Amino acid sequence: MKVLHIIIRKDGATLSLPEPQGPTEVVGSEEIKFKQRLKDFAAAVGGSVSSVCIFISEELLFFKSFELPLKTPNLKEAIQYQLSVIVPFPEDSFYYSYSSLRQEGKHKISLYAVQRQLIDMYLQDITRAGFSIIGLFPETQQYILRSGKKKRWGLMTPGQHAKLTVVSGTHVEERIHCTSDVEFEKLSELCGCGTIYHFNPPAGSAFLFGAKLLNQKPLLKEFDMLPASYRRPDYYKIIIPALLILNIIALVGLTGLKVYSLHSTANQVEAEINKIMPRVKEMKALQEQDQKLSSALDQIERIGTNPDLISFLAKLTSSLPQDSYLDQIRMDKQTGALQIQGYTNDISSLTSGLQNLGDITLKSTSRRKNQTYFQLEITLK
Repeated sequence: MKVLHIIIRKDGATLSLPEPQGPTEVVGSEEIKFKQRLKDFAAAVGGSVSSVCIFISEELLFFKSFELPLKTPNLKEAIQYQLSVIVPFPEDSFYYSYSSLRQEGKHKISLYAVQRQLIDMYLQDITRAGFSIIGLFPETQQYILRSGKKKRWGLMTPGQHAKLTVVSGTHVEERIHCTSDVEFEKLSELCGCGTIYHFNPPAGSAFLFGAKLLNQKPLLKEFDMLPASYRRPDYYKIIIPALLILNIIALVGLTGLKVYSLHSTANQVEAEINKIMPRVKEMKALQEQDQKLSSALDQIERIGTNPDLISFLAKLTSSLPQDSYLDQIRMDKQTGALQIQGYTNDISSLTSGLQNLGDITLKSTSRRKNQTYFQLEITLK
């Protein structure tokens, strides 16, 4: 299955097939029929093309590196609170992504952001053309490879204002604005490394040719800015709960079979005892066996007094408001109470809807993903 690469630039977009000497097509920003151009290009390269990976030119991106204390309890929330100060775009007018590198006494954060108005038209045309989008990455991410994990290196990207991206292994540490005619020695001193790639290196310089990085498959592990509405469904989120329910059903069924088997065996033992009553010694041996079986049966019957988890899950599903969903369910072994965590838009509607399940205790709430993240404790009736 072939995947097309699209690089969004200030003056349009570049379509390419990421393979040695693969075809490339440039679409100018003045051309509004991008959807049709994309379809035509995909048909021209042949094969089954159903997915695209989007890269954003460095000249369209805002980059910021900063530090947070190592004891920061929730990096994602801490960064969200600072977005209005860090990013020079109006609220809700940009896409962003970040990565963190744990260092001595701190988290080194690298953050990319791009204005939505520069990207949305392409996202809409791509999906309307019937393609799925793998991700939305900074352009430099297509040059970051798995083979460079233990290296520190730099990458000069061309444009109206050239930029030197400093990479530690596969993590973008810094992006430095500079002119394209800076000598290798100065850049090497600036970024603290002796390996710098350049797409148009001066003759006789120590720069490495950057285009050769495209000969390998990019890692694409960080800075995916693709909004959730364009992401492909995560089937694991569907399969895992289904497998959990199937396992619970299988466990209940297996327990039932064991109980039936033990009951049947106990009945057979009783029948044999009645037949050999005169034989006292054999009767005692059978009675001891019966006692052991009865003890095992009692243990299984005690297991059977645990809550009916399937019925509870069914009631819980029907009682949840439409705008709520669960993240985690666990049972306190000592108290038997159920701890439930998840997301909702209306905590009062959630708690009132679950009153029929048992005694509800609201443990905590916090704000995540523009929703209320809750933790409830339910003592079953």
